Amino acid sequence: MKSDEAGALEKKVQAVLSKFSAMQTVIENYTCDFLPFGIPLQAISGGVDKVTGNRMVDAENIYIYSENGGVIVRSPFKKDITADEEAISSIAGKITDLDTFLREEGIPFVYVQAPVKENKYDTEYVEKYGENENNLIADRLLEKLEEEKVDYLDLRESIHEQELDFYELFFKGDTHWNVYGGLWAAKEISQYLNQNCGMVYESEYLQPNNYDVMSLENWYMGCDGYTVTMANLQKENMDLLIPKFETNYNLEISTLDGIPTQGSFEEVMIDYNVLRKSKYYVNAYGAFLYLKPTLLQLENKMSWVPNPGKKILILRESFAATVIPYLSMEYEYIDAITPEKFDGSIRTYIKENEPDVVIMLYTGHGTDESWYDID
Repeated sequence: MKSDEAGALEKKVQAVLSKFSAMQTVIENYTCDFLPFGIPLQAISGGVDKVTGNRMVDAENIYIYSENGGVIVRSPFKKDITADEEAISSIAGKITDLDTFLREEGIPFVYVQAPVKENKYDTEYVEKYGENENNLIADRLLEKLEEEKVDYLDLRESIHEQELDFYELFFKGDTHWNVYGGLWAAKEISQYLNQNCGMVYESEYLQPNNYDVMSLENWYMGCDGYTVTMANLQKENMDLLIPKFETNYNLEISTLDGIPTQGSFEEVMIDYNVLRKSKYYVNAYGAFLYLKPTLLQLENKMSWVPNPGKKILILRESFAATVIPYLSMEYEYIDAITPEKFDGSIRTYIKENEPDVVIMLYTGHGTDESWYDID
């Protein structure tokens, strides 16, 4: 009886907390979009902070300007971070188990490490603010994967070796990389699959000069830009890279109704409903392939596709949103699963759909083990 009462009480508490959470969301949306003079008031507050030299955005974090004038929001007070070894070991174990399963199925696997918006190779920056925790987690994870002989591609290393302008691959006011970062990553992954997994790589489909730039001027604020207000960071352009060559796709996302399911690259890959200039803060990054659906299945229907009949399965998070559209230039089929949202068994999905290669594309944002569940 007592157990039943405790359960009933817990449900009531959760119901109350849920209502408060819903109220908070409503209030935040109202203050962002509808509160009279809300945006000017936020800018005034940010302006006062700028004059006084205050860069605090909350009790733990400050904002830092990057080399290209963008902002990074993080805590500089934790310079000696010890990554959670137990959680990292558990995640490495899950990835290793997946690799073992795929080897038994005769399917190549590669773990792709995407970069967070802090350059681990910028020694002056690291000395001043300390290493980013997510970079430390990624470093330890890759060390463990190497010990287990799991293949991986570290895109942070690739950026450094190619001497690319690190921050130009990212939005100025958001933690995600932009469309240029996504196109570049698709090229790097395709080259890796060509060299290590027997896939064909046709470079012409992933060259920037084969795309038109559709630039929406002063369009995007980003989550970090919104945090520091327009007094400290103005809106930036939202660029879309549209192929100059003919394209034709079929897209299936079962959790979304009324989306374009067949058409050209620009018709299928981009959610134009998200690109609303009238809003002060809208997650415009979500315009790319509807950001992070549970499951998407993409088919390149053009006869020129370099890998006809080949299917890539990507286990992913939000950083894959700008990568998948361009990776699809090389393969006839791409399936992408967000593991923490997926209710079924990923192993069963693999057995039933028989991908030619499986990729896990993650930035290492934290140690939430549900992101790596593949049972």
